Amino acid sequence: MRYKSIPPITRRAALAALRGDPGRLVHAVLAVALHEGDVRWAERYCRRVAGHDDPDVRGNALQSLGHLARRSGTLDEGTVKPLLEAGLAHPDRRVRQHAEIAADDVEFFLGWSLRPRRCE
Repeated sequence: MRYKSIPPITRRAALAALRGDPGRLVHAVLAVALHEGDVRWAERYCRRVAGHDDPDVRGNALQSLGHLARRSGTLDEGTVKPLLEAGLAHPDRRVRQHAEIAADDVEFFLGWSLRPRRCE
C-alpha cells in the first residue's frame, strides 16, 4: 500500500460515486470518513458502502469506519461491529487487512471487543 492524500469530497459527489465506477468509490468513502463534518451522515455512508462487492471498496469502507471511530469517539456498535467482524472473517485478504486496521481503531478509541480474528 502507498499513502495518497485524500482531498475532501462534496456529498453530491459522494452520492454520485455510489452509482459509478468502483475506482471512484474506493476514494470517495475515505474522503467522506476523513472530511465530512456530519459524522452520523458519514457513518451511514460508510456502512452502506461496507457491503459493496468490490473488495477494495469494501475494505476501504471498513477502514473508514475506523477513521470515524478515531475522529468522533463514537459509532453505532449494533450496526458497525457486525460489519467489522464480517470483514475480519472475509475470504479476501485485502478486506481482512482493512478490517484489522479498523478493528484496532475501534478497540482503542471506542473500547469495543471484537470476536477473535482469523489467522492467516
